[in-house]
Amino acid sequence: MNKIRSTILLLCAVVLAGFGITAQAQSTRPYRLSDREVEQNIRRLETRADN
Repeated sequence: MNKIRSTILLLCAVVLAGFGITAQAQSTRPYRLSDREVEQNIRRLETRADN
């Protein structure tokens, strides 16, 4: 019984650690666009406005 319990606890710990790593990876993603991406978006808007 103790073996099953410790196995389940270990599995839960691994799953929670995996969620923590995933959440951390998402939070490090930049929320701002780079200068190049902004320039591309402006050009795209200008060409659509001309049509």
